[in-house]
Amino acid sequence: MFDFKHTNFALGTPRTSDMPSEIINDVLNNIKLSKEMLQYGYVSGFRDIRVEISEFMKRYSNVNVDADTICMTTGISQTLFLLCHLLTTEGDTIFVDELTYFAAIDMFKEFKLRIEVVSRYTFETKLRTHKPVFYYHVPYYNNPTGVSKTRDEMAEILRLANTYDFYILNDNIYEYLGFDAMERLPSTDKCIQMYSCSKMIAPALKVGWIVANLDIIQKISKCALLQSGGALNPMNYVILYELMRTRKFDAIIQHWKQIIASRKQTMVRELRKYADITFVEPTGGYFVWVAFGSNFITSDYFMTKQLFHPGSKFAYGDKNTYDNYIRLCYAFYNEDEIRQGIADLFAHIQTYKQQQLDAVLDVIPVVPFKGIERFYDINGLLNCPREFKLAMKLIVDHCRSVDFDIIGCIDARGFLFGPVIGMALNKPVFMFRKNGKMPNSIVGDIYSKEYKSDTDGERLSITDGLIGGKYKKVLIIDDLAATGGTFIAAANLVSYCGGEVVECACVIELSALNARQKLNDKGIPLWGLISR
Repeated sequence: MFDFKHTNFALGTPRTSDMPSEIINDVLNNIKLSKEMLQYGYVSGFRDIRVEISEFMKRYSNVNVDADTICMTTGISQTLFLLCHLLTTEGDTIFVDELTYFAAIDMFKEFKLRIEVVSRYTFETKLRTHKPVFYYHVPYYNNPTGVSKTRDEMAEILRLANTYDFYILNDNIYEYLGFDAMERLPSTDKCIQMYSCSKMIAPALKVGWIVANLDIIQKISKCALLQSGGALNPMNYVILYELMRTRKFDAIIQHWKQIIASRKQTMVRELRKYADITFVEPTGGYFVWVAFGSNFITSDYFMTKQLFHPGSKFAYGDKNTYDNYIRLCYAFYNEDEIRQGIADLFAHIQTYKQQQLDAVLDVIPVVPFKGIERFYDINGLLNCPREFKLAMKLIVDHCRSVDFDIIGCIDARGFLFGPVIGMALNKPVFMFRKNGKMPNSIVGDIYSKEYKSDTDGERLSITDGLIGGKYKKVLIIDDLAATGGTFIAAANLVSYCGGEVVECACVIELSALNARQKLNDKGIPLWGLISR
């Protein structure tokens, strides 16, 4: 059986055994080095290789590229470093997507650039107050999401670049690794197209190229690094030239696409066996972007196992938003290893999730109280900061997926949880107080709790005018759901005020007492961190 400890879906590289060493050896055996090839070389690469690249791009992308607008590089990382050096100064602003390649962000930080996150909805708004030098993105089969920009999205970005005068840095490392036919995205002189052979052939080849307008090409060619050292990797440009000239480059790409397409299908089939996740099936590239429903903080698990990249690693903005996401790479392992690895990974995750819940439950004493044989005393959780913090992270992670305007906390233990959720999610909070506890309030109907008789019923109240106007969608939080009487009373009060309860949430649900069914009968979902 495949050993799980070696199934590291964080890897984003071709498998060593898949490297086309036989083909490259054959090419090397047929290369006859001239004396000129042993010189420093033209800074942009010798013309024959640039012509071959131009013809390759015509075959694959149906785009006409002038060989003079191509400059050879050692790959995208080096290109990004060079462009940051040539185009920016410390403190300049650049734009990136909310989810993007983390190593690029690290590089931008090294240059002390001001990084602003944009989306299709905020791009132009940000441009009214910021002047970016460039916008960096991965337009084809994005790392980490696997999703490509649409033609309409790219056309709008081009319009903005022309209007507001900034460059677009297209990290096209996965462009030629699509499994289905894909029309190439539009481009203009504002685009700097960056390519690398590391994902298509072999990382050690250290060869790539950029396509840009002549001003950018000349700026690169005149930089001190290239003026002093000449071409960056001229011997390996010769290897790429021979691969392209003999069409072996095309054959390698087609073969590699077939391999990773099959592995992708295997991973997708295995992932579909699990109900608590969602993902979009990729149509190219290396990665599947997986979202977990709840009760799983991926960055915490990553710190103990490191078998995938947690979603927060790719988020430059609010990292907590993607703390229930993971990026899985399907390119490295074969089909049998993927099947075994996914099964073992999810078994480990399930065990880890249960361990988290057990850690919370272990610090909550269960004692007889007011006629209830098993009363869960939430004070135990408050006495243990580590477990309380863990419980709140799990609750906040769940609430992040709920569409609500305001949090209602039930008197009194709900007050302990609601403000923490509100601060984490930047949502307002209000209290359901017992009747007579606050002024200017609306009082609800009598309700009964599990340890009181009907004659001992209580009433809840909320601030008059708060619900139904600005705040309509209410998430109600309490420590425990038993018979559901308190939740139903709170929900009735919200409804009377013109609001809607989108969910009731609690730390512990006593499932035998049927609160879930009573709330569901009213069209209100119940979520509990722990069900007993």
